[in-house]
Amino acid sequence: MNIKKELLKSFIIGSSLPSFIILFIAVSYYFIIEKSTTYSYHKYSIAAPLYIGTMSLIAKLINLKLNISLRYSYLLISIVSILYVWSDISGLLDYPSYNFKDEYRWKFQYFKVFIGHLFIYNVIIYSLDSYL
Repeated sequence: MNIKKELLKSFIIGSSLPSFIILFIAVSYYFIIEKSTTYSYHKYSIAAPLYIGTMSLIAKLINLKLNISLRYSYLLISIVSILYVWSDISGLLDYPSYNFKDEYRWKFQYFKVFIGHLFIYNVIIYSLDSYL
């Protein structure tokens, strides 16, 4: 098995349209309908695929180097990704990503990030990475 080829495959899968289409649909809704975002859509549209691709690459690296199952590697990376995104949208890394008015909406956003990242990494990306 060629490790570089496997890592490249995982990065490409993670940065491909099936992997981030859910995020783009959600973020488009926040921009167009809710008007609740505080960041640039153009920067996001570049950063999101690169971020998910890099996280997919790290999951494959964990799988190959630490002999942990690919399923568990993606579960681990999805949890790390959830925590990172939670801290980013909360403003712990720079400034809050949204200007929601009430606490319920923030909690709902955290829940959507949780479900979305678990689904993206453990269903979409894992399936593509396993069967391609």
